[in-house]
Order: sequence, then C-alpha cells, then structure tokens
Amino acid sequence: MKTVIQITMFMLGLVVIVNIVIFIKELELSFSSETLSRIPFIAIPSLGILFLYRHYVKLGVKAEDELKNRIEHETLLALDNTKDYVLHPTLTYLFILLFCITAFGIGPLYLGIKLMPEYTDSAMAILLLVMMIFGLIFGLGLLHAFFLLFGKPVIRINRQGISHFMMDLIEWKDITGLYLHTLETQGGSHHSLEVCVQNPQYYNPRHKSLFGRFRKKEQISLPLPVSSENARIAESVAGAFAKRASCTLK
Repeated sequence: MKTVIQITMFMLGLVVIVNIVIFIKELELSFSSETLSRIPFIAIPSLGILFLYRHYVKLGVKAEDELKNRIEHETLLALDNTKDYVLHPTLTYLFILLFCITAFGIGPLYLGIKLMPEYTDSAMAILLLVMMIFGLIFGLGLLHAFFLLFGKPVIRINRQGISHFMMDLIEWKDITGLYLHTLETQGGSHHSLEVCVQNPQYYNPRHKSLFGRFRKKEQISLPLPVSSENARIAESVAGAFAKRASCTLK
C-alpha cells in the first residue's frame, strides 16, 4: 500500500511540475484565460499529494505501532520458550550472495584466464593479473560466507549467550553492551548487531572473518541478513535475555 502511494505521489508531482512549467511559459508570452485554466491542473494534483502524504504518514505510524506490539510479543514468547531464539537468512540475501560470487569472483577470474593469452602488452597483462587476484580473493571470501550461512541460522540467542554464523558463543557474562546498527543504502537497509565485550582479546581471534580477527576494538559486529522487522526483534530478544542474565549494559 505504501509503495502504491509513493508511486501515485511521484506521478502527481510530475503532473504539477509539467503544468507549472507550461504556466510560466504562457505567462512570459501573454496572459489569457487559457493561462488561468492551468491553475486547476496545478492545484488539484497538489491537494492530492498533500492528502496522500498525510495518509502515508498515518500508515507509517500505524505500521510502527503494530511492529512494536509484534516485537514485544515475540520477545515475551522467546523468554517463555524453552527453545533457542533462532533467525535464518532471507532467500533474497542468499541469491544476492551467489550473484556477487559469480559477478565479482568467478567473472574476473574467467575473463582474466581467457584474455591473458591474447595480450602481450605488459601493462594489460598486469591489469588482468590484478583483476584475477581481486576475483580470487573476493570470490573466496564471499564463498566462505555463503558456506558458513547456507542451511544454518544467522543468529541464535539463549540463556547461555549469543551465537552467530560468524562467531561462536558469546557468553552473557562477557557482554557489556549491545545495539542494532542500520546502514541505509540505495540497495536497502543493512543491519548488524553490535556486541560490546569486556575481553575482546579472547573473542576477536575467534571471529570467522579475517577482518574480524584482527580487530582490536571491544565491539564485535554481527551482520544480520534478515528483514528490518526481524533485526529489531533480534535486538529486543537479545536485550531481554541480557537483562535476565543480569548483564550490566552500557
């Protein structure tokens, strides 16, 4: 529904802009009754945009209230449940991961191997070699992430602590803080659960990504390739379990 409203507002906005441009042009030439006839074509779509925007805001508030109720319900359910709270990756994320492996891993390697014999120029050969090395490193890194994630949960939260596909169990007694970090890009929202620990020298070397192993910060970043709603639920569930475990969160 919100997407339909956004598209309708965009189309009405184009109608308003086109009519304003025509109105200004007609004013520059001469003022006539035809010029005045343009005013309804500007005013009515503008009122439509205003009405739709107010409705859009109300829908957003309603959706946020419903999400808060769902988060509260899911959190209480997770606390009362004897089973672990588990989140699995979205299929969209897995397909994107496979696409990136093909496009940025296998693709550069294939092109480099195919084109290398055709070029005798040293500069071009070096460029192809760099492209192949990039494809190999990037492809292996993404492939490693794919196999870590495929068929396994993204995150598992229970009375012992937090487990993640990039990190083994982080015990509650070692956690000093946690929060949800969201990065907004043109491709969508990317979430990660940031977990602060009091002994990073123990946990960082246990991280399953090369970058994570060499971090010296006390903050461990756990990517959440799930929907925005599920990411917020995971943060709430983690916070509730942390309070139950008497963690002193910052």
